[in-house]
Amino acid sequence: MKAKLPPYGRSAMQTPSPIYQSIIFTGSGAWDHISNKNFYPTSNKLLLPFGDDSNQYQWPENSTEVMVFSRGEPETKQQLLLLSKCLLQYGANFILWVLPDYPITKIEREGVQ
Repeated sequence: MKAKLPPYGRSAMQTPSPIYQSIIFTGSGAWDHISNKNFYPTSNKLLLPFGDDSNQYQWPENSTEVMVFSRGEPETKQQLLLLSKCLLQYGANFILWVLPDYPITKIEREGVQ
């Protein structure tokens, strides 16, 4: 069975390849922030619903750089690592965590096992 798209994923799949930058909102307040059109207006935006398993979604394969922003209560570090691994498996070159509880962190293909 094919995995479903994450929220806002349909527009990402319709964007011509490659998308150089995608933003994924996580955390309990993610739904409140994803619709802000002034926040990185040219970037592809997706959402990982709070507490969801990132492996249940089909992530865009045409995104090369992904930034993860957290709003509200953050996901656990383990959940963020799983999301990063999943995104790398779908073809991202690197993931940049921009999270309030962590220093800015860049995760590249060789950094996640």
